[in-house]
Amino acid sequence: MFIGCSLDNSVTGPGPGSDPFEAFDRISPPTSNPGFALPPGSQISLGTLGAVTKPAGRAKSRSKKISARRGGSITVVNNPTKVRLTILRGSIVEDTTIDVNVLGSTVSIGIVFGPDGQTFNPAAVLDIVRPIEDINPDELKLFLTSKSGSVEELEVEVIAAGRWVRIRTWIAHFSAVGDEENDEMNSEGDPNSEG
Repeated sequence: MFIGCSLDNSVTGPGPGSDPFEAFDRISPPTSNPGFALPPGSQISLGTLGAVTKPAGRAKSRSKKISARRGGSITVVNNPTKVRLTILRGSIVEDTTIDVNVLGSTVSIGIVFGPDGQTFNPAAVLDIVRPIEDINPDELKLFLTSKSGSVEELEVEVIAAGRWVRIRTWIAHFSAVGDEENDEMNSEGDPNSEG
């Protein structure tokens, strides 16, 4: 879904030196959505129109302890790309250190999260903000890239404001070791399963 913003030019996007997340939060604050589960060894990749390429540029990581009662957010700035994971109030059952690793800093980036097995209810909100530059916001997509190399397009909300664009998706569960094996065992033992 692409949402364009102009509102009689009253929404111009973040200005120089301002926090781009604050400007976009005024347009569309972080709210819940069902979200998806990240399979073991997978990452979220930013690309354009089905083209997922290897992340280019340096990697940056950040870890932060998030309060279960208050929630919180983790921001990783890998210029010109800025990534923020927002954990909503009451989304986690105990205070937890969350890891966000941003691989690359261009249009093609990868994002890996930890700790494995972490669940969010309601789902965590992932926002990626970057300058539009020569990118057509209609062509920006997020993909779930599995360990085996398969690629699946994710549901996203895209908002362009001024010279900036924000891409948003929702995550309900980080990878958990053994989930794929359990799924295979369940499908083999279930006579109603396809396959």
